[in-house]
Amino acid sequence: MPFALGVATFFLPCGFTQSMQLYTLTTGSFLAGALTMFSFALGTFPMLALLSFSTLGARGRKHPGMFFKTAGLLVVLFGVYDILNSLAGYGLIQPLFNF
Repeated sequence: MPFALGVATFFLPCGFTQSMQLYTLTTGSFLAGALTMFSFALGTFPMLALLSFSTLGARGRKHPGMFFKTAGLLVVLFGVYDILNSLAGYGLIQPLFNF
C-alpha cells in the first residue's frame, strides 16, 4: 500500500514540481521539456531517497514517535510559511523576508 500511495502522489505535484512543469510548458519543445523534467527528477532524487530511507531507519529505533512528530511539525510549519508567502504574493500582507 505505501508503494501504491507513493505512485499516486506523482499525480499530485508539489509547488516545486508545478513550477518546473510550467517552465517546461513554456519551452515549447518536447525534447527541452523532457530534459528539463528529467534533470529535475534526477536532482531531487537524492534528497527524496534520503528522506525515505531515514523514515525506515527511524521505525526500528527506541523512540520513533519523536522523529515522526518532528517531521509532522516541520510539514505544518512549511505549510504555514507557504500560505503566508502566497498571501504576500497576492499583496494581502507584507512579505516575511525581503532579500
